[in-house]
Amino acid sequence: MTQPTRHNRNRLRDLVRAHYDLQDMRLRFEGRVNAASPTTLDGQAKKSPRPALHPDDVKLFDKWQGGLESFEEEALAVIKGELKHDPVWKGFLEGIPGVGPTMGAVLLGGGFNIELEDTPSKMISYAGLAPGQKRVRGQKTNYNPWMRTKIAGVMADCILKACVRKVVQDKPEWRRIEYPWMDGPRWVKSYARAYFDYRNRKESMRVECMACDGTGEAKAEDLDPAVAEPSWEARFQASSNDLDPATPELSVEDPAPRKRRGTPGKTKASKATKKCTNCDGTAVGPWGRSDAHRHRAAVRYFVKLLLIDFWRFWRAAEGLPVRDTYAVEKLGHAPHSGRPLYDVG
Repeated sequence: MTQPTRHNRNRLRDLVRAHYDLQDMRLRFEGRVNAASPTTLDGQAKKSPRPALHPDDVKLFDKWQGGLESFEEEALAVIKGELKHDPVWKGFLEGIPGVGPTMGAVLLGGGFNIELEDTPSKMISYAGLAPGQKRVRGQKTNYNPWMRTKIAGVMADCILKACVRKVVQDKPEWRRIEYPWMDGPRWVKSYARAYFDYRNRKESMRVECMACDGTGEAKAEDLDPAVAEPSWEARFQASSNDLDPATPELSVEDPAPRKRRGTPGKTKASKATKKCTNCDGTAVGPWGRSDAHRHRAAVRYFVKLLLIDFWRFWRAAEGLPVRDTYAVEKLGHAPHSGRPLYDVG
């Protein structure tokens, strides 16, 4: 098996960045053309359309748009040709449903340095998936935000779409699952198994509600904007519309609300329900602040398992020493059973 060279990795990195640059340019150009169109994408007439394009300009823009699409397709074809001889792509990434040539090129040429990343946690940290990693205003990030978006955002969604079905699947690699929090059974395979196993563990836990801090009442910022207490800017705007012309205008910098009529303390928000939707007002609920929070945690979990297996295979393909994660090697934890490709390499 031919060992991939560092030159090939650098070329793959340049190719995938150029592909995304072309894609970004095409999307921006399509947006500009659609903005000048008198109708929306679904054929509905716009309320305030811009002046229509000249027929000659329409033909010219269509020609340019077709050129951008052909350039993007050509870049993708070159990437596929580069991956064709890559042992990591052929032996590992190509077999994962939902991971195509573009995402494979992102993983192999996006910035990972397999020689310096001698532990799986270093690769996970570079991808921005380690605990506590987040952007802070005024501080330099300690991870690659572009890689984090592509891996935890684009690639994760592609894998879930390819590995989850509502229709019965009779092949052996598919597994039927059904949990109380789901709206029906699912058939899953590959790393989607790890997603649902982790998600079910979090849904089954009973802890002090993280959304309401155990009070059973929704916080003000979590209320529906239609029934929540209006902001002082909204109250100022509403009150200034009723001012007498002879009355001096209120200062926008003054956040003090106007006095309300009626019984003190009886506001519109207090009449509406404030019951926490995460725990249903019981102050005890599943782990997490919402379904979306638990979904994001499960996505991060199965993506990290994929990166660990990817790290193991890539290190073995390069002839470098391979070790397991800290949890398995030092703490004695068992690897997740939902990792179908754990023993590769």
